[in-house]
Amino acid sequence: MWWLALAAAADDASAEDVSEEIIVWQQPFARFDDKRWLVRSEVITPALTPLGTVKTPIGAMGWQLEAIVHCRLVDTKGSLREADCILEDAALRVHVPKARPDGNADVAIRAMAAELKGKNLQLQVNKKGRVPNTDVDGLAEDNQDERRLVTGVHTMMTQVSGAFHMDFPKRDPRGHTWVSYQEPLLMLASPRRGIGSQEVLHRVDVVDGRWILQTKGRSTSTSPLPNPDAGLPCTWPSKYGSCIANAQVYPDFLDTEMTYALDLSGVAVVDPDAGYPTERVWAVTGAATASSPGALGTTDYWSAGLLRELGRDEVVTLGASGLVAAPRARGSRRVGTGPQTGALPPWVPVATLPTSE
Repeated sequence: MWWLALAAAADDASAEDVSEEIIVWQQPFARFDDKRWLVRSEVITPALTPLGTVKTPIGAMGWQLEAIVHCRLVDTKGSLREADCILEDAALRVHVPKARPDGNADVAIRAMAAELKGKNLQLQVNKKGRVPNTDVDGLAEDNQDERRLVTGVHTMMTQVSGAFHMDFPKRDPRGHTWVSYQEPLLMLASPRRGIGSQEVLHRVDVVDGRWILQTKGRSTSTSPLPNPDAGLPCTWPSKYGSCIANAQVYPDFLDTEMTYALDLSGVAVVDPDAGYPTERVWAVTGAATASSPGALGTTDYWSAGLLRELGRDEVVTLGASGLVAAPRARGSRRVGTGPQTGALPPWVPVATLPTSE
């Protein structure tokens, strides 16, 4: 991919290579009309993603999700369309501090990845390319184990659905800059996330005959602090608070919230004939604001990923599911392989994984 710096907003009148023809992207839903996509996402967060079940709680400080989804349009509701995106295949890799290979957490992660296969990610899409609502069909929530599992699935699916959320202009965008104020990827990947201000700048330029959509954005997002005693039995003495009513273990989060300032950079390749980006990569970096409790001792936030359209019969082999070692320290906002725990496989950034066989 081409990680280009976002150009400053140019004077439209000076763009000599831009045609005066007005092009309307008349097929905003075409990317969901019997299309297959590869989605890869990784998140490193101090806000502790609760995965697993009550019996095998997993406090993930970093995770990577790979999915192949096959989307079909199924319904029309005014200016909205609904798409069913079936997960043909999925792989899940998780970093859990102090966890060991072949332990309960490792087994639970592989079981969770297997459970994702065949699930239906339901997307509600509008004619501007945005995805205002999402859901995952076929997940039961009849007990605490199932509810915790569903919480983890929904947290990860926010990154998958966010990959499809875009802002399409009505006119020929070449050489033009426009602003949007909605971007799901500029929110913390957390089960209980809030959002403050957002501003996202988009621009399309023609580079070597290709339409390149560049995106820069900034936001604030909130998440409750992780509970150091999460998953321990309520009979265990804790200085962080008591259990909620009828709970068997301490909750995953405390009542105190932390606010993060986030920055997004992204690049996409647009197919002007199809009228939508066929490949997209992004990275989000963030740090706790100075006013957040415990900000000085909190690690940074990172998320990154890619979206690529696949051919009807194209084969992509996903990586193995299970525990992985810690990511490398990100002195310059970069992630890589950190120190291994026992015989855990290394953390390999999703940006470096092959996208096809």
